[in-house]
Formats: sequence, C-alpha cells, structure tokens
Amino acid sequence: MTLTEKLESYAVKHNIDIVGRPAGSSFASATLDGRYVIAMPAGYMTNAECAFRLGHELGHCETDSFYFKECMFMLWERCEYRAKKWEIKKLLPKSKIKAAVRRGCTEVWQIAEFVDLPPEFVEQAIFFHENGYIP
Repeated sequence: MTLTEKLESYAVKHNIDIVGRPAGSSFASATLDGRYVIAMPAGYMTNAECAFRLGHELGHCETDSFYFKECMFMLWERCEYRAKKWEIKKLLPKSKIKAAVRRGCTEVWQIAEFVDLPPEFVEQAIFFHENGYIP
C-alpha cells in the first residue's frame, strides 16, 4: 500500500471527504456543512507529490487550521505551521529519518527516495526535528 493510499484510508476513517479540484480553483481544504473536505488538483502527480499535498491538507483538517485568503498574515502563518507540524509527525517522524540513515541514506534526496516524499518536504522535516519544533 502506497503512502497516498494510506492517507486516503486515514481520511475515510476520519470522515474527511476527498474530491477533485476544478481547474482554476484555489480551494484545497475546508469545512462544509460540518464536514472536512479536501480538494485535490486534477492532473498527474507522482506518489510523492500526492502524499505531500494530501498530508498537508489532512494536517489542516486534523488541527482545524483554516483561514481565508484575505485573512491577516499572522493567522495564515499559524494555520500553516499547525498543518505542517501535523504532516511531519504523520509522514516523516524522526524514527523514519533514522531508519533511512541506518539504510545508508546520507543525502536529502536519498532520504526522499527512501520515504517516497519530495526532497523539499524532507528538508523541512529535518529542519523542524533538528530545531525542536516537533516534540
């Protein structure tokens, strides 16, 4: 089972709907009529990209961190931070990074391939872990 499939299963178990996002729409995750909804963009994405995007939007749902485009920067930043922390805890806890290193992965891109996530996300996760943002 791929990481994307695991995240989709997680969404189903937690009553979070995943729908296709129409072209030109900026909607990614929201609450509608008391339910969480994630709109994934149409088009091709690698499994790593899909897991990264889905994980982030699940983070918004699981931490109830939503905002409007017109909101204050502080609120936006706080919501993104909460979603990112949840995503890192769920997708790339310190134990997975250590497992990759034990298997000989010493570069960010190697760890990214090992865990099937984008290198940029792996780099962020390492930064969060090293700086104590994730307990």
